Amino acid sequence: MIIHKYTLQRFLFTILNYRIISIHFDFLSQSSCRLN
Repeated sequence: MIIHKYTLQRFLFTILNYRIISIHFDFLSQSSCRLN
């Protein structure tokens, strides 16, 4: 159970990181588009 809980936390953390990174890249691409 503890191992499963740990795995679930890692999974959620990874998803959260992925969302933050994709939002960040979205922002970067919009900024570069505006500069051009």
